[in-house]
Amino acid sequence: MRLAVVAKIIGTHSITFRELRDHLGVSDATLSKQCSILETAGLVSVTKTFVGKTPRTKLSLTADGDARWVEHRTALCELMGVDTGEFAEIPTASEPRGGCPQASAATSDADRAGTVR
Repeated sequence: MRLAVVAKIIGTHSITFRELRDHLGVSDATLSKQCSILETAGLVSVTKTFVGKTPRTKLSLTADGDARWVEHRTALCELMGVDTGEFAEIPTASEPRGGCPQASAATSDADRAGTVR
């Protein structure tokens, strides 16, 4: 669940609690608990504002959360031996970057030659 929360924030740079809840199809209580854990860990920033009298909670990734996302994504790509494909279009919160930052040792230079970054 927490990985899904971070992945959705990465894809949108910030998202309202309501949008995230609806996207994940979970209850307010479930999402609130997971967001609190991520906020306590310093990975997610929670900003509460009001639009008129309606509360609005926005979630975004912190700099540390962004760095940890890149590390996690790199590790997953290395495990899978992936350097291209659907990962090439996943940005980080701080700036759009191409998929897996490093190719696995099993990926040859010829395989990477056609990589779009």
